[in-house]
Amino acid sequence: MTNWLIKNKEVLSISGLEKAIGCPNSTLQKAIQGKQGLPKKWAEKLQEYIKENLTL
Repeated sequence: MTNWLIKNKEVLSISGLEKAIGCPNSTLQKAIQGKQGLPKKWAEKLQEYIKENLTL
């Protein structure tokens, strides 16, 4: 999941994704920057959000 975020970070609103899945501010940003891993709880919520909202 983190790899997908890194690959698409130029076209995504990271803070918007954080808000949409309910995770604390900067959680995804820190994961993208490699400062911390993305906790399983948030990875699952992010994957679910993407599946429901970003499919064609």
